[in-house]
Amino acid sequence: MKSLVLVVAGLSLLVASQAQAASGYELKIFSQDGQLVRSFVPFAEGAPGSVTAADLGSDGVAEIIVGSGYGSQPLVRIFRQDGSMIGEFLAYGDGFRGGVNVTTCDLDGDGDSEIITGAGYTGGPHVRVFNNDGVPTGVSFFAYAQAFRGGVNVTCGDITGDGDAEIITGAGVSGGPHIRVYRADGVLMDEAFSGSATDSTGAFVTLGDTDGDSQLEVLASPMAYAHPSVTIFNWTSGMLKYRQSLSTGTTQTHGSPVSAYDFDNDGSDEIAVSQGAFGSSVINILETVGNTSATVETSILTSNASLLPARLKDNASNHMLVLAGSTQLVDSTSEKLIKVDISEQRLTAYSNGVPVNSFLVSTGVSGWNTPQGTTTVTAKIPIMDYTWFYGAGNPNNYSLPDVKWNMRFRNHYYIHSAYWHNNFGKPMSHGCVNTSIPDAEWVYNWASVGTTVTVQP
Repeated sequence: MKSLVLVVAGLSLLVASQAQAASGYELKIFSQDGQLVRSFVPFAEGAPGSVTAADLGSDGVAEIIVGSGYGSQPLVRIFRQDGSMIGEFLAYGDGFRGGVNVTTCDLDGDGDSEIITGAGYTGGPHVRVFNNDGVPTGVSFFAYAQAFRGGVNVTCGDITGDGDAEIITGAGVSGGPHIRVYRADGVLMDEAFSGSATDSTGAFVTLGDTDGDSQLEVLASPMAYAHPSVTIFNWTSGMLKYRQSLSTGTTQTHGSPVSAYDFDNDGSDEIAVSQGAFGSSVINILETVGNTSATVETSILTSNASLLPARLKDNASNHMLVLAGSTQLVDSTSEKLIKVDISEQRLTAYSNGVPVNSFLVSTGVSGWNTPQGTTTVTAKIPIMDYTWFYGAGNPNNYSLPDVKWNMRFRNHYYIHSAYWHNNFGKPMSHGCVNTSIPDAEWVYNWASVGTTVTVQP
């Protein structure tokens, strides 16, 4: 029987942030009995964000392909299994910092795998295809509405059984669990939802032959806070057809990253599911009946990372990778959070640790700075007058009647609309947080008294 090798990109167990930044996030390779085989750091300058593996050449040995994580340059790096780097390339513009989702397969039938990327959170749902050396093929499309900023997850393979590989996408976090199937040239073939279209969980996507019929199925799971589950689709009569949903736990988790591989070498794939960020360090191996057939203890600290499983298959082995990747989740709370970033002049609203809306604001100008720290919404007032008198003839006097959608987060400090300017993105206020009228109305209706507000530099 073939031995299982477990590849784990894990956090270095260091407390100090400077020490962690210096050593980076390690990619560790473990044998089935938990012994460390080797380790290397794919991104010493930041957290990785996604991982896949495939033979990019013709030697039958798979390479490991890692996409950068949130907050880093949009790099894709290619490694040998001994950890030596073969090369890297930028998947998107150098200024993009939303992370890169990666997958691989042979899209053009030439025997060599292409690298397919999807932009991460804050990016549009932009899918690009590259040759195995990182040169763009020219295939590039938006899998969902171009204005959507949740990013896009990608996987690929022949799900139709016609010998040609397709690209399968899942909407990124903050989007609905929207699954789409595209031809290799970016033409839409079909679509489905793995849950309610009104949910904002997004969807991880992967492929696997879970019933042993030599035909790949599409597997989807939630990215955001939800009851952990996996939905399986067959391709039947020219369309995606729902087959079944498997509950993978009874307690809500911050995402359920999913993959599939033949764990027990019985000819059909089992489903590997983790609990995402803030969850267990254990990967559960499921049969398609929903039963946990095995567990893999990764011993990875998940307080700041999501565990992302993926398949590593070559002529000599049938392995599983588990990447401790970056996450856009901010904490493990299931409550709502409003974060105001002064340096970016941006307000982001989080639900269950997941961003659900983000827009530009105007905080206080020098001398009337917006106070920093963490407080809560203590009052919601639909209409207020803002008046301050510094003395006769003082240019700082102001009187602003009928200001809509006001939420107090400190004494005399509010998040509120501003009808007197449209310079959001620049400091403009006397300490309050100004927003546009539509944005103020949205956050007013979304938040509650008691919602946490954090103002950071």
